[in-house]
Amino acid sequence: MNVSLDSAVAERLNKLVHHNGQSPGDIIAQALNLLEDYQSWEEEQDRLEIEAVHQEIEQEGTIPWATVKADLGR
Repeated sequence: MNVSLDSAVAERLNKLVHHNGQSPGDIIAQALNLLEDYQSWEEEQDRLEIEAVHQEIEQEGTIPWATVKADLGR
């Protein structure tokens, strides 16, 4: 997608998105890096949760499906 802006709009946009002397590209790159870091953290949390469930199953076992159905009256 190619978008062309007149010089006044481009200048206003450039001023708007500059932050602490960073270019818009720098800001976007930092945001993408933060997103990647967050996604990695989220994946690690999921992995730890799955590991905890597996440990619980190893320690306590599981409930047979027939028992669950009977408890539910089915």
